[in-house]
Amino acid sequence: MEDARFTRFVDDDGTAEYRATYTAYDGRQIAPRLLISPDLRVFRAHRLAGPAARNKGMALFPREVHGKHLALCRSDGESTSLTSSADGYVWDRPVTLQQPSAPWEILQVGNCGPPIETDQGWLVLTHGVGPMRVYVIGALLLDLDDPTRIVATRGLRCCPPAGMSRTATSPRGVLVRSLPARRPAMDSLRHR
Repeated sequence: MEDARFTRFVDDDGTAEYRATYTAYDGRQIAPRLLISPDLRVFRAHRLAGPAARNKGMALFPREVHGKHLALCRSDGESTSLTSSADGYVWDRPVTLQQPSAPWEILQVGNCGPPIETDQGWLVLTHGVGPMRVYVIGALLLDLDDPTRIVATRGLRCCPPAGMSRTATSPRGVLVRSLPARRPAMDSLRHR
């Protein structure tokens, strides 16, 4: 099990539970899975299926939008996409939201976890992977009513790699022990 992305999911009736997508890995293949827990002590594991449940990086929205479960995903291995599901287990074909475009995300771009609901939209922290497998944090703001629409984006790196303290490297990336103390404010998101 790796890369668990937890969120507190609230149903339409106000019932709350914790859900996490994670990557199951058997040494040869990866498969996205779902954990559900009422209290973060007892968990039920479920298989995920459908065209969007093919790769790492699924992150669930904390509530349904227009009667559908939504998740960010990276089913093509390099772009941030949005998928929907009627039941939260079988995921439809994803819609691409963001493809790698900046030099610091030239290899791939993905989400850093579940979107955060704000008055202005769904805040999505992203990570880009550039040359030499350096990870850099960015941000998207998705429309609250239509999360397929990007309202704003952080055009520059929020947390540049200079000054990071690295604890380990691997072909899959850099594990970060600490980030620089000074970070640019999120109010510099560029509206589209």
